[in-house]
Amino acid sequence: MEGLAPPLKLLLDLRLGLENGKSVRSILTSFLDENPTDEMSLLVEFWLAGRAARGVKQLKNHEFWTVWRQMVIEVVHRGLNGEAILEDVKCLEEELIQVSQDQVELQLQTLPFVALIPVLLFQFPAYLMLLLGPFLEDLFSRLE
Repeated sequence: MEGLAPPLKLLLDLRLGLENGKSVRSILTSFLDENPTDEMSLLVEFWLAGRAARGVKQLKNHEFWTVWRQMVIEVVHRGLNGEAILEDVKCLEEELIQVSQDQVELQLQTLPFVALIPVLLFQFPAYLMLLLGPFLEDLFSRLE
């Protein structure tokens, strides 16, 4: 099952690995080995294969590449090119945590309305039948 923020898991692994002195390439390798069927792992693996084959990072038009995933890949790309990325990873991690919290709050705000759909579809017509049943029965008996 996919987590709430798949790019956040990669960023956490990156931050912990960089703080422990590992290289970006070894962090990516261990991330891909730990989560072989995860959607983010598959996308990173696809990106790495494309990067190795073409030498460029041209996955912007892919439907699964959200803005946050693209930002994480940009940071990883810079790290693979030898730039220092620890501060960028920390900032991006904070932003992703905030966005995830906002997304959860939005889902929680809409939850009561989504939960009312069964009430509207099933209970409301039954309630109307209870209210209008005697009236309709009386009306039909008078019409006969």
